[in-house]
Amino acid sequence: MPKRALVVLTLVSASACVSKRFEAPRLLPTTAASSRDGLIEHVNRRREVRSLTAAAELSFEALDKVEQGEARRFRKTDARLLLARPARVRLEIQLPLLKTSLAAMASDGTRFQLLVHPVDYRAFIEGSASGNYSDQARKLARDPLLRKAGPLVNVRPQHIAEAFLFEPISLGDDRMAVSYEARETEVATGPGAKRGERVVRSYYVLDVIEGSELRFRYWFDRTTPRLELRRKQVYGPEGQLATEVRFEQYEPNRPERESFPTFVRLERPKEAYAISLTLKPESITLNRDLPETAFVVTVPAEWEGSIRRINLDAPH
Repeated sequence: MPKRALVVLTLVSASACVSKRFEAPRLLPTTAASSRDGLIEHVNRRREVRSLTAAAELSFEALDKVEQGEARRFRKTDARLLLARPARVRLEIQLPLLKTSLAAMASDGTRFQLLVHPVDYRAFIEGSASGNYSDQARKLARDPLLRKAGPLVNVRPQHIAEAFLFEPISLGDDRMAVSYEARETEVATGPGAKRGERVVRSYYVLDVIEGSELRFRYWFDRTTPRLELRRKQVYGPEGQLATEVRFEQYEPNRPERESFPTFVRLERPKEAYAISLTLKPESITLNRDLPETAFVVTVPAEWEGSIRRINLDAPH
């Protein structure tokens, strides 16, 4: 055998020895494309939803010990959700089957109220929708009676409004937006997914920047024909993540401009809680006129004298 042929054969044999096939996460094909302005318009279309009412299944999670790798998930409850622009919300929570009321919370965009029903820890908590009550929340969490209410005392209805009712994106002055592609390795879900299978999904990411700080980040799934919005992140000062919202299970039978996610998970890292809402599609009503009184919670007259009133704006 000629010397040159022997060298080539040796190199081919060597390359076969140093490489081998392995199972890699499957790259999902993309079915949608958009420009930055198209993504902005996708978000701004949400302003067409002026109001929403729906019945839902609700789950609370307490995340106060996630640094130790622990979390608590509370029993699922029934819920009734009412939303109206610009930032009005009401959420009624009941035990399933028995239909026993657990709590009602509401915000008119300026003030919020939380009414905890069970007699053992009955309370009425109120404050400013824009207030920062981190210190008071920690004190309430240590309260021997209110501790029984779990994460309820930390939930603020305006957080729920922020998850569902988007403010339109307007650019100019000190606000700008940029878009780019990101790929995430995830566990496969949906029809035909194999158990434990990992896939790589492509997203468009839209960042809204004010001054020099990131304020909003939106994630759009490029593997869906409708370019579905999957995540919304809200950032506070110094780039701290204030809100993480995930959207899943869009209604397939509604027109694209009206399709709404029927599963929404809201996480508030600073307040250490998460809420998951599974909306019942047949109960979703959009753009119905709702009275102002629907977004105010009041204490029943017969409860006076047996309820704790906590005004978070009052001196402590």
